[in-house]
Formats: sequence, C-alpha cells, structure tokens
Amino acid sequence: MEAKMMYQEACTGCRTCRPPVVFEPPAWRWWHILTGPPRYQQPEVQKDYSGIVNEKCGQTHEVDLKGTDLIIENNQQEDSSCLRVRMGGTEAGRSGVIADGFRRCSAKRVGTSDNEDFYTTDLLAKAVTLTFVKIPVSFDPSFRCIFR
Repeated sequence: MEAKMMYQEACTGCRTCRPPVVFEPPAWRWWHILTGPPRYQQPEVQKDYSGIVNEKCGQTHEVDLKGTDLIIENNQQEDSSCLRVRMGGTEAGRSGVIADGFRRCSAKRVGTSDNEDFYTTDLLAKAVTLTFVKIPVSFDPSFRCIFR
C-alpha cells in the first residue's frame, strides 16, 4: 500500500493554537432585582500560553508512505492530544509480516507490533490528510489497515 500524507506537526501548546480564554459575564437582567446578582465560580487556574512561541505550529508537511501496516491512533496526554501515525512492514517481506502477525497473536497484542524496527514511519501530528496512491486489488493476507 502506498499513500501520500499531509500533516501538521503536533504542538503541546503555544500562543497561536491556544488563545487565552476570555470570560464575559452575562448582561444584567431585570430579575436580578429579585434574585440578586449571579454568583460565578472562579475559573480554574490555567497555564498561560501567551508567552510560548512555537515556529513549527501549524506548518504543513508532506510524506510519502509505503508499507503493509498503517496505524493512526489517538495519543492523549494530560494537557494535549495528537494523532500518532505509524507505517511499516516494507522491509519485512511477506514471510516477515506473517511471522510478526503470529507474534502479535501469541502476545495477545493484535493491533501493533512489538518490534520497534517494523515501523519505518512514526510521527505525531495535529491533523492528517491521507491520499491512497496504491491499494491492493486482490485479497492479500499481509495487508492490514487499522484505524483507531
């Protein structure tokens, strides 16, 4: 399988992608004479991103992908989230992909490979656009495509 992927680099937070949140209390209404002014909770203390500059935030890159195993998964951390894109299996060959599949099943880990050398592309992205160039026409047992 071959694909062209355009992606934006993942950013943990900067003044471009995380503008400050402005709290605007609602306007005064006539029933506030009877009920009193509304009581608002103090907003939680949030990290100030106004001083953080990231030149790579929002930059778009293009990558050519080739392999038998494509995995796009959500990578969520405490204060940010991004997509983890992995593609591999080109160097393994048909028998290597089958052997890796048996290893995955015996380890009860079907989704991803334990072998770090299996994936040739491993990157974090904020946004992804995939265009498939070549997809196998006939059924091939070494072809796996998992989206999570």
